[in-house]
Amino acid sequence: MLTLATLALAAPATYEQPPADIAAVLDAARPPSLRISPDQRWLVMLDRPALPPVSEVAAPIVKVAGVRLDPRTHGPARENPYTAVRLRPLEAPGAKEVPMAVEGLVRDATFDEESRHVALTVTTDEGISLWVADLGGDPKPRRLVGPRLQAALGAPCDWLPADQGLVCRVVPDGLGAPPAEDPTPTGPRIQESLGRKAPARTYADLLQSEHDERLMEHWLQSELVRVSLDGEVTPLAPAAIWRWIWVSPDGSWLLTCKVHEPWSWQVPLASFPTTMTAHELATGKAVVVSELPLADDVPIAFGSVRTGRRRVGWRADQPATLYVVSALDGGDAKAETTERDALELWPAPFTGEPTRLYTSDLRVGNLSWGDDHLALIEDQWWATRRTRTTRVDPSDPKAERTVIWDRSMQDEYGDPGSPMMEPGPFGDEVLRRTPTGGLWLYGQGTSPKGVYPFLDRFEWTSTKRVWQAADPYYESLVEMLDDEGKRLLTWRQSQTEVPNLWLRQGKRARALTTFADWAPVFADVRKEVIRYERADGLPLSATVYLPPGFRPGKDAPRPAIFVVYPSEFKHRSDAGQVTAAENTFARPGGSSYLFFLMHGWVVVDDPQLPIVAEGDEPPNDTYVEQLVQGAEAAVEATVSKGFLDRDRMVVSGHSYGAFTTANLLAHSDLFRSGIARSGAYNRSLTPFGFQGEDRTFWEATDTYVGMSPFSVADRVYEPILLIHGADDSNSGTWPMQSERFYAALKGLGATVRYVELPAEDHGYRARENVEHVLWEQ
Repeated sequence: MLTLATLALAAPATYEQPPADIAAVLDAARPPSLRISPDQRWLVMLDRPALPPVSEVAAPIVKVAGVRLDPRTHGPARENPYTAVRLRPLEAPGAKEVPMAVEGLVRDATFDEESRHVALTVTTDEGISLWVADLGGDPKPRRLVGPRLQAALGAPCDWLPADQGLVCRVVPDGLGAPPAEDPTPTGPRIQESLGRKAPARTYADLLQSEHDERLMEHWLQSELVRVSLDGEVTPLAPAAIWRWIWVSPDGSWLLTCKVHEPWSWQVPLASFPTTMTAHELATGKAVVVSELPLADDVPIAFGSVRTGRRRVGWRADQPATLYVVSALDGGDAKAETTERDALELWPAPFTGEPTRLYTSDLRVGNLSWGDDHLALIEDQWWATRRTRTTRVDPSDPKAERTVIWDRSMQDEYGDPGSPMMEPGPFGDEVLRRTPTGGLWLYGQGTSPKGVYPFLDRFEWTSTKRVWQAADPYYESLVEMLDDEGKRLLTWRQSQTEVPNLWLRQGKRARALTTFADWAPVFADVRKEVIRYERADGLPLSATVYLPPGFRPGKDAPRPAIFVVYPSEFKHRSDAGQVTAAENTFARPGGSSYLFFLMHGWVVVDDPQLPIVAEGDEPPNDTYVEQLVQGAEAAVEATVSKGFLDRDRMVVSGHSYGAFTTANLLAHSDLFRSGIARSGAYNRSLTPFGFQGEDRTFWEATDTYVGMSPFSVADRVYEPILLIHGADDSNSGTWPMQSERFYAALKGLGATVRYVELPAEDHGYRARENVEHVLWEQ
């Protein structure tokens, strides 16, 4: 691996490759992705593909209204489908795995609610097709719909219950060629604003012309059809831009979201006008349940939302009842009011008006449905970092509500866990109840001692710990297999043990999968979560990876790379919590920094760099001071343990971590060089907020300028490597950020190198680009 000290002055004209030992790890086959049937009887294994070639990543794509799609398939751009699919009984690890052969590459596998069938969406150069396998008989998949599924906006199909088939979005027959653009301009490009405030964050791939509008209408339109299990296709709705579809729990209604004009050149598709409609499948009756106007004027403050019935969905425990969430404060988080959101219920056939169930002084978030008399509502408020969970009776809006938990959303130590769910009376997931009517709670188990996932039995007034992971394992709960919490399906791993599915019965456990280590060269890497304090006494931690064979205190300290990414906190008590799990299995993939270990380096991963609010002041007003203070503490802690050589330290990060890397080089002398990947360096180019900052540039000019590495480029004295994907679509991190920062540094005489990766988005995927990044580093 190369460091900046050895960089040449001129950029190479062709791709370079990393050392052979790194390439061998990139080539190694990873364990498959897994899907478990709702009845926990079947396991589908999807083999992961290798890194795609740059020719595939650079294939033409269409960019419209914030959406990127593949014009060959009408699916998402630059997908990397699975290469093969296998099926076997879940609890029979020795059983023969049945290949599920299809003509093409598999995008995903989804079970029906009864676990009798599995649907596969399959990609070829001609498009995306639908295949279904019968789990009760011959599991050989059958193709039901040819290569015409429309998946550009998400999953193309949704299962109907009771062997009724699926509802799908399909490309209209006879769609024809996309509209051609007239190369002769018809006039200037004009935009105007007539005094109405319409702030927006920095989005990529927005509409820019009337031709873009026509392209969007062409590529994103679909028809809705019903597909039976014998392949019969029945039309349901004509061509439109159907953003999503959702079948009711009993299968009698279909909820749709349709995007329509007027189009906008300022915001992405998700903010366009939409109509949500409930369609009765038996009669064709359609009821409009929500009309949302263009949302181009939503305030940028966190917690601000669009007005109207912004969220409509099915109540999981009822056959066909909608829940509706609407803002009561005009959608403005800065409005002074005690009523923010309303939650309403609306049973089929959706006549009259919905019934108000709950009014919140926060924003309504996650909803967990139980039965006629139990639901949990989680609402939140970002400005105070508050999250609250309330028990309500859906059958009686006037019934007494009970607040179950009311805490800071950033308090990991105080997290009680999340309710376990199970298939309800109609197959959709509802709250899993204990035999006495309580709840089962699963949580991460974050504590000062480490991270140990758990299962609790919560009986409303008391809590009993039923199970918790223990050293040397990190063991997360996948599913409960009985009603008493005695048979558990877990995902177990350790620093030396590959993650695998395990069946736990009391104190006994047996492996259900036996995936092997694909990179045994890392077997002797040691990982340690170290704890230390910032100068002001705030407790911090970092995950340190030590290279094979290194003996701290006996061997000379090693060179090190610090991989950084800060976080903002409202409360000091939340900022110093240990959230890294020491017992996880770590192997590199893609352009991972862990590859430095193969060449004797120490990797200091995610040293905590909390930016904490001081009183009522926003955290970022003291960003630079706290950032440097946190980095100094991490350096002193790792040096004092004999891990690393103070004079051979590199700092690096991706996205906001790249921004942080540049700031640490400008505001401290801790590091000898930096590697900044896909970052933003001039905050005046993101004037309506970024990361956790929701003030505008004009409201917090000093903070924006003071946080921008571009503003202090003349203080970057150490060499810096800038890397950026040439097609970065992430909000705020356009390639121009690295281009202009490079120009500033070059103009000021800094030692800087800028590498732009062809066709790459915010993350790097092409084999040649990944190899080149590893060579550069």
